[in-house]
Amino acid sequence: MIALGKIAGTLVAGCLSLCLTQQAASAGAPATDMKKLAQLTGNWQGTGTYTWGKHSGTLKATWRCRSGAGAAAVVCDFEVSGIEGLPEVIREVDLFGYDGEKKQVTWDWVCSIGGSHRYSGTFSGDRLEVSDASSRTVLTLTARRITIAYAASEEGGITLDLAMTRTK
Repeated sequence: MIALGKIAGTLVAGCLSLCLTQQAASAGAPATDMKKLAQLTGNWQGTGTYTWGKHSGTLKATWRCRSGAGAAAVVCDFEVSGIEGLPEVIREVDLFGYDGEKKQVTWDWVCSIGGSHRYSGTFSGDRLEVSDASSRTVLTLTARRITIAYAASEEGGITLDLAMTRTK
């Protein structure tokens, strides 16, 4: 039987090795992108519109973001309400980071209605465009305002346009 301490030591060594490999591959490149992502830290509140099949309407959202993993990530709690046909409040956890090998920003999220995605993409000025096989999202970040445009790839899929301002 393998000792628990040996397993933990192997996991730590593996994580350290992966982190060092990615750090060497990125050679300092993520500093600019992580500085841009750090603008997310704080509390945000906003409203927007959605279209989903034959439904459309307005929605409200909050986003609470903080630095994580020694400033190598931004972790956010997102809540949105007002989408007809879905639970009154949908909760989501977001994790933003940087993939040094691919030289891209990553955005992973999991939500309370069973969805999860892994996006990757790049900044162009203050615009972060990320996508996966089923959707595309554009975030425009400034110190006081965020706009989010989300579009699912499939026909009849949901689209969201959201404007948020910093509250704290």
